[in-house]
Amino acid sequence: MTRRGGGSLKHIPAEAPIVSRHASFKFTKSEQAKRDFLRRLGSDLQRDDDSSSTGPPLFKGAYALPKTTVAVKLTAEDFYSTMEVRSWGSGSHSQLGLGDDRHRATPDMVLALYHITTDLSQVQLFCGDLLTAAITEIGHVYVWGRLPLDASQTIRVPERIAGLENVCVRSLSCGPGHMALVGDTGAVYTWGKGTSGRLGHGDEHNAYMPKRIASPLLVPTKIRQAACGEEHTLLLDDGGAIFSFGNGRAGQLGLGAYVDHQEPVPVPLPPDTTFVQIACGMNHSGAVSATGLVFTWGWGEQGRLGHGNEDPQPTVKCVDGLRHLRVAALNCGGAHSLALTTCHKVFAWGWGRFGQLGVGSTHDALVPKPVKALDAAVARIACGYGHSAAITADGALYLWGFGEEGQIGTGDEQNHETPQLVWQTTAKKNVDPPRVLQISLGKAHSMAIALLSMQHERRRQLRPENIRHAAVTLQCFVRQTVARIKLKRRRHAREKLRDRELALLNQAEQARAQAEAARQAEDDARAARAQALAQQAHRRRQEVAKAATTIEAAARRWLVRQRFLQRLCQVAAKQAVAAEVARQAAQATRLTRIDIKAAQEAMEETIDAFLDSVMQGVHATIDGREEARWRREVAAAEEARLVEAEVQRLSEEVRQKAVAAEHARMEREARRQEALDAAEAQHRARRDMEIAKAKAKLRQRQEQLTAGPPKPPTKTDEVRRRRLKERQRQKAADELNASREKRDKQRADLAEQKRQLEEQQKEKMQLAAKLESERHQRIFRKSLKEQPLVRPTAAHQVRAAYIAECSPSYRVIDGEVKPHYVLDPAAAAIDAHVVGSSQPSDSGGPARSTSKYRIFRELQRSAAHGLLHRWPNDGGGSCRKQQPKHRVDTITTVRRINIAMAFVTDCETVLKRRHREAPLCVVSATNMPKFDLPKIHRRHYTPEEVAVHKCAEDCWVVVFARVMDVTDLVAKNQGALVQPIVNHAGEDISHWFDPDSREVKTHIDPDRNLRLPYLPHGRFLHVPPPEPVSTWNTLDLKPWWNDDRYFIGFITQRVRMIEVVNTLTHQRHSLQVCTEDSIEEIQYRYIDLQFNAHAASYTWKYLDSNEFVPLDMGKTLAENGIPDESLEFEKLNMDADEYKPILHIYYNDDLTIM
Repeated sequence: MTRRGGGSLKHIPAEAPIVSRHASFKFTKSEQAKRDFLRRLGSDLQRDDDSSSTGPPLFKGAYALPKTTVAVKLTAEDFYSTMEVRSWGSGSHSQLGLGDDRHRATPDMVLALYHITTDLSQVQLFCGDLLTAAITEIGHVYVWGRLPLDASQTIRVPERIAGLENVCVRSLSCGPGHMALVGDTGAVYTWGKGTSGRLGHGDEHNAYMPKRIASPLLVPTKIRQAACGEEHTLLLDDGGAIFSFGNGRAGQLGLGAYVDHQEPVPVPLPPDTTFVQIACGMNHSGAVSATGLVFTWGWGEQGRLGHGNEDPQPTVKCVDGLRHLRVAALNCGGAHSLALTTCHKVFAWGWGRFGQLGVGSTHDALVPKPVKALDAAVARIACGYGHSAAITADGALYLWGFGEEGQIGTGDEQNHETPQLVWQTTAKKNVDPPRVLQISLGKAHSMAIALLSMQHERRRQLRPENIRHAAVTLQCFVRQTVARIKLKRRRHAREKLRDRELALLNQAEQARAQAEAARQAEDDARAARAQALAQQAHRRRQEVAKAATTIEAAARRWLVRQRFLQRLCQVAAKQAVAAEVARQAAQATRLTRIDIKAAQEAMEETIDAFLDSVMQGVHATIDGREEARWRREVAAAEEARLVEAEVQRLSEEVRQKAVAAEHARMEREARRQEALDAAEAQHRARRDMEIAKAKAKLRQRQEQLTAGPPKPPTKTDEVRRRRLKERQRQKAADELNASREKRDKQRADLAEQKRQLEEQQKEKMQLAAKLESERHQRIFRKSLKEQPLVRPTAAHQVRAAYIAECSPSYRVIDGEVKPHYVLDPAAAAIDAHVVGSSQPSDSGGPARSTSKYRIFRELQRSAAHGLLHRWPNDGGGSCRKQQPKHRVDTITTVRRINIAMAFVTDCETVLKRRHREAPLCVVSATNMPKFDLPKIHRRHYTPEEVAVHKCAEDCWVVVFARVMDVTDLVAKNQGALVQPIVNHAGEDISHWFDPDSREVKTHIDPDRNLRLPYLPHGRFLHVPPPEPVSTWNTLDLKPWWNDDRYFIGFITQRVRMIEVVNTLTHQRHSLQVCTEDSIEEIQYRYIDLQFNAHAASYTWKYLDSNEFVPLDMGKTLAENGIPDESLEFEKLNMDADEYKPILHIYYNDDLTIM
């Protein structure tokens, strides 16, 4: 895959296709055409996949999606949130992915990952010593930083690893000098240095590309996890068995001996024990069993094994300090370890010199100790070489330990002994704190992925349909733009490669073609000269012939004129008197002959003069053309000479550049080899030193065993040993802080440069924000203009006027075609007081809630059914009401029309009279009219409908897909016990309860060792108190979450978008329905949205095979032959909102009001 701004690890063939041929396909939006298009597109994509599986890897365009069988459910949160990846710490080898070698003391956004994936939530990050790796949602592996086998090369932006084109990678592990990758088929691939047999290929050779482990022990098993230490590797299969290979001189292989193994060897395990997770430190290993126990083995110095001592352990041994707990996750750092229990508590042990244990000190811990500073529930943990991290259940990120390279992310570059909250604020406005989803730690850097969401109060003010439309439009625009940019870059690269090849071919053929070109030029010159002479003679002959023709024509015209004159003379002579003619005949004859002779001589002189002038012009034209041709030949010869000189110069430059490039490549290869040799020598020296120390300690212990029981250490020996260790640790700390002043100066300069860049970036961001705000305003104004005009009915106007006058808690916003109602703070206090007093109504029942939604729904139903209610002022402030007892189902069509018209007329009369009378009676929610009509009961609700009821006066919750209306419960039990329910109103709280017993979840209290209710959000109603009290009564108490009195329906499994077309008014309305709703329930939703109060007077139809088929009102959309195709659209990366099912309604010539 070609990356932005750099090269790639493997070139793509020039003949690989770029985009699918379906990109320019045009089709109509009718149902039949849409289905035909989906069938053709699916078959064509299947053929493309089959053809690409056997050929070279094809280019993945902006519209290519991975094959998946998991249904993706999109919610409204997706349109208000975004994903961010940030990194911080040491960037000495570009391991932060920010395109430079600078350090970052605070989290900085990594923009390069947006070029390799479209879903950051599914990307897996893995940090090593000096590099970082990522696995995309389609199994591609990208790395950046310094590679294990190339110390001179630094990758600044993510590049895909070559050699894994046909492998889908699901997990990997990074060690200091090698990597292990696990494919979806269970195969294991290793890559990097092969010293001590850490790659598992049976030798110690290095692997410059990922190579599969072909061990016979791994053939019948399927590996699901790999873990890499400094020079050893562990593998875990599906059956819970562990395989190890590599350096075992510290006992980290768990085989009971201090020897190396170059191939995978099964690790002896305790009886009836299977493992679900493995982890590796530098020289120690660990695993978690299926029962939640932790086992460790390997080098034991500084208590990294957690067994209470510093002795090495060559076999698998359980950590006794965690036997009473159930561990869910284990992570190993350089010389320390972290464990996460199922109670969401963190325990740490091992090396604590820099405070990486998080217990508030820098002492080592030989046994697991709880990290008490993390009081919140922890969901994830991670370990680096000298620092640690934890993510809470609500997405807060905490880091502690070594921070002198900025890897803690607090901005102070200091060590921290307790957890520090990191990445808690953002520079964007109206955004909630980031919810961190993933964290990965390296030797001196960190990287995390978080979800940024718009503020809850801000989301309430937005219109979801407009935001969704804008998001879909922007997404389509971005995808098309990215596809065009990639296509343009790919074509530009191909053209550049083609030009380079053509230039090389031209240079190779230039020398051979020069002689032939010269000879050909000479022959062409001779032929051109001969052709020019022939053309010149031909043109001269043509010009002479043309001149002769012109002269001949002029002579003929002159003769004609002369003949005409002669004719005139003859006519004049005939008119003379016969006598005069006879007398002067002789004289006339003589004069006529003289005139004819003179005219002939004049004509000859004129012809000669004309021919001379014509010939002179012809000769001048020929001479000018010869001179111009000669000048062109001279200029062409000069130009050819200059071109030849330029070609020679370019060829010489190309040759010199090639020589220079080859020389630079040889020097770079020499430097790389020298660096590799130096690193290898340093590593071998360090390894030999460690081996010698281990052998010396082993020899000393053997001598002590053979000499007899060791003498008990005295207090002086212990003090001396402790002081020696303290001096060694202080020396190591001094070495780490030796270059602190120089590093501080460099960082101060870098901070100043960063400040200047941030100021420039801030100005750019302000300008971009201003432009984006103007664009959003334009989109919003355009969406307002495109909204369909909804004409309010008379009943709607009556409802609006009634609420505006009679209810003091609501006021109408002026200037709206379809009135909205907002809460009046002054009157809300009065209503709250009335509700709090819980006074009974006139009918003796409990007081009704002041919910705006309930008032509007009751008024809507009453107006829709056409019932008449009057409230005359009796002077005392009381109100009377009448309740008709008839049912709507038994009223005929004429009766309904008469009742509706009478209702509108009487309501207008009452309102006019109330305007004239004074004072007006105050009608609140407690004395609102009650009707006997049956309410519209819905079987299923959408999440958006439930989310509307999120206040104390209107409180709905979802418990195990059951929608509960607990408004009355909250009103009757006001206090602290209902506050958690109100805080989560409109949400799904099923995670509060156990799915099997349907009771509140419980946990073991670590302080009292008792099973108590698990209440992370606080104790709520009907939950027993933690201590015995006399006021708690359990007789005849049924928890509200199991009480059917509050059950009103189910939450839908999936939401569908449909479009309703009114064939009478040609109006189109889009609405959101449940997949379980019948057509009749969809009709109720259509009426509730006030699109058409007479929807029951229409016949609902659907276009099927070019024919409109009536729908069965008692069946769902799928049962009526309208399947849900949104998953297919998502799989094909198409916008499902643009291809919604269309229902057509036809008027039946009646006037039924629902």
